[in-house]
Amino acid sequence: MTLRRSHQNLNEVLVCQLSKSNALHFVSAWATKHGVALGQTQVGSKTNEITAIDELLDLIDVRGTTIALDVIGTQKTIAKKNTDKQGDYIFAIKNNHPKLADAIREHFESFHEHGLRKRGVKKRFYAVCAIPAALRSMTQAWAGHSLIDEEEVR
Repeated sequence: MTLRRSHQNLNEVLVCQLSKSNALHFVSAWATKHGVALGQTQVGSKTNEITAIDELLDLIDVRGTTIALDVIGTQKTIAKKNTDKQGDYIFAIKNNHPKLADAIREHFESFHEHGLRKRGVKKRFYAVCAIPAALRSMTQAWAGHSLIDEEEVR
């Protein structure tokens, strides 16, 4: 999250835009069910969100919870830290890990029903399975046990 207008100098009569690198940028952990922030850490000017997520995991108790991260947070080190702290995770595997994404896509092709397209209605299909033997060599570095695939059909 980037704090809105934090890149602007609000002390001037005329608001002058400063360098975007001056913007305040945070990573937050949310308890979605309760709508509250569990923790927040600033993304340093010389670091990135990956480093900040790692630091945030040091600050919060993830035991017995499932964290969901977007593509930038899909890192083996973050997965390991989370499982070491007895948490679970859902990560997006897309083109950030192209070989693994292709292998997962191929594995789940047989689960998708492509014939259910009706009048532009959007449907989502989910498939969950244990990591198959054919993908184990690609997933050993990830601390996880299952694959979930999602397909959106209109």
